[in-house]
Amino acid sequence: MRVLNTYASIVEDYSTRTLTFDSDTLNAFAGVLTMLLNTIDSKSVGGLIDSLLDHCLLWTHDTQSPGPEPRRKKRFPSFSWAGW
Repeated sequence: MRVLNTYASIVEDYSTRTLTFDSDTLNAFAGVLTMLLNTIDSKSVGGLIDSLLDHCLLWTHDTQSPGPEPRRKKRFPSFSWAGW
């Protein structure tokens, strides 16, 4: 579960960044995700770890943080943090 905790922490960091293009979301995350995937011999589905998909699908928006409402990024699946 250490990989899942690391993944969750990194996703939290990346999901709060403001990037110029929506496509940069997973491009910026790809290197870190690849390292994690290699440690557990897994693949990625929309920025989620497929072997931990049941856990990765439990993400939610932080409704307590100030700022604009999350905006849907149509390029990515809505079930992924990358799609928002």
